[in-house]
Amino acid sequence: MRSTLVALAWAIPAAALAQDIHLVCEGTASIQRNVPVATVSQSGMGSDNMGGTFTYSGSGSVTARERASEDDEIMVDVTGAGGRVKIPDSWLPPLHNHTVDGWRTLSSLAVSDTEVRGRFEINFLLRPTLVISRLTGRIDIVGQGRFAGGCQPYQPGVTPRRF
Repeated sequence: MRSTLVALAWAIPAAALAQDIHLVCEGTASIQRNVPVATVSQSGMGSDNMGGTFTYSGSGSVTARERASEDDEIMVDVTGAGGRVKIPDSWLPPLHNHTVDGWRTLSSLAVSDTEVRGRFEINFLLRPTLVISRLTGRIDIVGQGRFAGGCQPYQPGVTPRRF
């Protein structure tokens, strides 16, 4: 009897952690963007050392990086031992891993009774860390930029749509 109670005491928290988590998170993102500074174009004519002539033209652009803040929304799903995150396209740098449906897999996923923690890959260099407090609903994503906000649970197919 005593061993059954001890086993039940350990099984209840594990069962509570095994439930699926579906979140919509709203907050502010601070990201770096390329901003066009100038566009340069040039054309002309010239001659080579063989007596021939040629024309040339070329153009290019100069960009700078700036930090921008914007209100955004992300989605997080944790089902079983796996998880995924859907981030806005505006966060993506020019060189990024493409996804079929916009969802990125969470790696190093750890779910406890107080937090959800994981990483996701944007490209071969950029792997932001996601931390969600299960007590307050607060989310922080830190990578090249930062996202901070609050999360609300939803149930796919059950939670009513707003329109």
